[in-house]
Amino acid sequence: MIALITIENIFFNLKSQETRYLSLPKSWDFFFTMRDLSKNYLTIQGWMVSDLKLSSNNLLVYALIFGFCQDENTEFKGSISYICDWLNCTRPTASKALDFLVTNNLIFKRTETINNVVFNRYKINLGVVKNLYG
Repeated sequence: MIALITIENIFFNLKSQETRYLSLPKSWDFFFTMRDLSKNYLTIQGWMVSDLKLSSNNLLVYALIFGFCQDENTEFKGSISYICDWLNCTRPTASKALDFLVTNNLIFKRTETINNVVFNRYKINLGVVKNLYG
């Protein structure tokens, strides 16, 4: 497998933006291939469109997170890569959708640090849903 890698992505904020082609071991294929989502699904509820006025990527991310946490105790613990796979988009696009939902108080974001690695957890704001349907 051959991957296009910018030196900046590897060595964090170097002045040089050299681009190199590197041969990577077969074991790295996992990091560059999309997950097989052919047997998975998400459900878009009508109220997500009509009442919350969501569309496009914002709608898909909300529906994806909603599918994981429909009660007050569970959180979406999937990675940004998982969301990117579902949206078939880049990380900035997925982050923009998540930021929109957090800013509009439709989902809550919580960060958790495990072994000095920060993980984002997302939860549906059930108060919004309860206000719609009691």
